[in-house]
Amino acid sequence: MIGAAILILATLLPSADSAGQETFSVKRFMLVAGANDGGSDRVPLRYAASDAQTVARVFQELGGVDRADQHLLLNPDTATLLEAVSCLGTQIDAARNEHARVELFVYYSGHSDEDGLLLGGEMLSYRELKAAVDEAAADVRVIILDSCASGALTRLKGGARRAPFLIDASAQMKGHAFLTASSYDEAAQESDRIGASYFTHALVSGLRGAADMTQDKRVTLNEAYQFAFYETMARTEGTQGGTQHPAYDIQMAGAGDLVLTDLRGTTAGLELGEGLTGRLRVRDGAGALVVELQKPPGRVIELGMEPGEYRVILERDGAFYGTDVVLSDGRRKALESESFSFMSSERTTIRGDGPAAPPALVTDPVQRPVLYRSFLASLWPGMSTATPYDDRVVSTFSVHLTLGRSYGVKGLALGYLGNWTLGDMSGLQVAQGMNLVEGDVNGIQAAGLFNRVNGRLRYGQVGAFLNWAGGTMDGVQFGGLGNVLSSRGRGAQIAWGFNVSRERFSGFQSAVLANYAGGEFEGFQFSYLANLVTGHMEGFQFSLTFNDAASMRGAQLSLINLAGHANGCQLGLVNVAGSVRGTQVGIINVANSVSGAPIGLINYVRDGRRNLTLWAGDVPDLGFGVKLGNQYAYSLLHAAGDWVEGRDRLLLGAGLGAHIPVRGHFATVEALSSVVLDDGRWPDRLHMLHTARIGMGLHLFRPVSLVGGATFNVYTSRLNDGRGFAKGTWYDGHPRNTWVKAWPGFYLGLQL
Repeated sequence: MIGAAILILATLLPSADSAGQETFSVKRFMLVAGANDGGSDRVPLRYAASDAQTVARVFQELGGVDRADQHLLLNPDTATLLEAVSCLGTQIDAARNEHARVELFVYYSGHSDEDGLLLGGEMLSYRELKAAVDEAAADVRVIILDSCASGALTRLKGGARRAPFLIDASAQMKGHAFLTASSYDEAAQESDRIGASYFTHALVSGLRGAADMTQDKRVTLNEAYQFAFYETMARTEGTQGGTQHPAYDIQMAGAGDLVLTDLRGTTAGLELGEGLTGRLRVRDGAGALVVELQKPPGRVIELGMEPGEYRVILERDGAFYGTDVVLSDGRRKALESESFSFMSSERTTIRGDGPAAPPALVTDPVQRPVLYRSFLASLWPGMSTATPYDDRVVSTFSVHLTLGRSYGVKGLALGYLGNWTLGDMSGLQVAQGMNLVEGDVNGIQAAGLFNRVNGRLRYGQVGAFLNWAGGTMDGVQFGGLGNVLSSRGRGAQIAWGFNVSRERFSGFQSAVLANYAGGEFEGFQFSYLANLVTGHMEGFQFSLTFNDAASMRGAQLSLINLAGHANGCQLGLVNVAGSVRGTQVGIINVANSVSGAPIGLINYVRDGRRNLTLWAGDVPDLGFGVKLGNQYAYSLLHAAGDWVEGRDRLLLGAGLGAHIPVRGHFATVEALSSVVLDDGRWPDRLHMLHTARIGMGLHLFRPVSLVGGATFNVYTSRLNDGRGFAKGTWYDGHPRNTWVKAWPGFYLGLQL
């Protein structure tokens, strides 16, 4: 008999109405107990304690249970367990005055029989357990038992079983729910393969998101039970203990459904795409099985996970595929069918009394003999020293006069036309024409024309024209024409022509023509022509012509920079973005919104500033300008005229300004530069006026404001001294054949 668990899964979503009323307050407490020892007449369990720790962790991560409000007991006696329930009752009484609803979760994994829980040599009856939980006076109480004959709990007097999914989603309810791993006359079972009990493993997988049928990123009590029920039955149909049927008793008053876990607050997650289908297993960096589910097609499933490294295995149509995933804090990783690479089945030796396999003979995924040879020579596929078995040979050293074929390489393979490897390659392949590996590559490929790896590539490809990695890559690609990476990768892609990465890439891309990243990109892109990232880019893009990213965090440097969302800096002649959180520096800057500073000659912000301004001052006599930018920063394109001593002067220029709100009005700080045209003639030498202005704006009536303030002017010219125009009261000099004059002034005008 295999131990199991009581899980009080009660989670009701806090709700706030549309009028902004106070949030509905819920406080959650939890008791988690695991007992491997069921007494001298019971076989000790292996995974009851670890099951309890797994459940405790998932409720802290996703179930809203604070560590201080959770009691974890490993191998307790009856008195210790009842004392923990009583202690929780005291905490619940203290919390009732501060929260609208208080919930109690109790989980037990261990031995039990038809009468109660078996803790060492003691028994705690179901009636005593239920009475202790009821005495805690929580508004919502949920107990789940993963133990033999635990279904007897649902047969106590007062428990009325009824069909699930009769509760709406408004989350206003009180009452109790009992979930058990087995019926009253069944044994609960655990498995060495999964390292847990079948029921708890299915339940935890469901709580992490596999049970989210409505795709609202919340797992309810009914969803969790339904998922655990069918998964447990499916996994125990062929076991020695027989099919295991989880049971339940739900009595809830009010409206709503208990939300056990909320995936929206997870720090990391896996998103299983619509096209992905098959049996999925997720193992953590230590190899422990974290989540297991049957992924149906046409539905997106999100799994809430802890940040870390994971190995995801997909089983489909009798074949296995794998991918390594690193989940970082605050990010989610999307997986589709193309994210996985084919996995060769594990080569094993025979245990027991069977005949020993020959030392040089193993089996490949389709159960064909594979031979190891230290040397292989061939003229053509089927014409070799291993004929007719060259497609089944793993060689240490091989020479192929034209196109060579083998199952694997664990050394050096030389081919004039090409090398064709059906399995994995570790070492070095050299070919004037082509290298093709259908498995994984751990080493270097070198080809005059073409390299192709269907599986995982580690530590390099070198091709005069093209490198192609169909799976993941950890290493370096060098291509005379281009590099193509079909799945995710990290390292460097360097090519004279182009680089293509179809999924997430971390590292460095450099190409004369173009770089393309079809998913997320982290690192540095450099090209003469263009860089393109269709997903999120973190790092730096540099191109002489064109940069484009769906969203970016970092910097873009090119003649033209495009981004859907830019968090950082765009530096170029033309910068275009949907939204900007940072800086745009260029001749022309265009964005829907800018949270930062656009710096350029023309700044167009869709939800920003477009003002007309008219002013007069000491110099020039009359000016007109257009302000373009966001709420706080803008460019000012202006024209002005000055008429002194019979000479007409026209000033054309641009500048930058800052808008500072001040108690319903505003202040401005501006720097302007203007070219001076005497009598309408464009000067052939330096002839300019530079002005710094500090002013105030008073809102008169919408949309008119009165503006004015102080100026500081600097006149620089190699044509004339600006007599009658430049005042020079603070400085008047003629250094290095240049007239320089500086003086303070004023301006006054209107802004629309």
